[in-house]
Parts: sequence; structure tokens; C-alpha cells
Amino acid sequence: MKPAALAKHIRILRQHAETIVVRCKAIEDAMLRGEMWGLPIPEGKIERQVRDIETRLLDAATMIGVRYEGKQTKGDQT
Repeated sequence: MKPAALAKHIRILRQHAETIVVRCKAIEDAMLRGEMWGLPIPEGKIERQVRDIETRLLDAATMIGVRYEGKQTKGDQT
């Protein structure tokens, strides 16, 4: 891979990582506020956000060549 292409590749991976961190933090904050103040936690909205984070993680993994072969369950340890 040429240096310019590698730099672009790294930049895209960094952007995915930064977005994932920000979204995870937002979910944690929303849940903490809900628990602390007794506010309802919008489960549907949080589930959608978690699925978006998972999608971004899979996209980043695909970029670096990691293969994903289906949804894992809690019992899977691969």
C-alpha cells in the first residue's frame, strides 16, 4: 500500500474509533442519568445506538481484514 493510501486508511480507522468512543460515552451518560435521577431509559433508542456501534466496529474490522461469520452469542468464545 502506498503511503498516501495507508494514511487515508489509518485516518478512516481513527475516525471509526473516535465515533465509537463518543457514542459509547453518550450511551453510558444517558443510562447513568436515568439511574441517578430516576428518569426513564429509552431502551429502543439505546438498542439502535448499540447496533450502530456494532456496525461501525464490524466495518472497521472488515477494513483491516478480520472476517466475521455471523452473530455471536454469549456462549461463543471465538
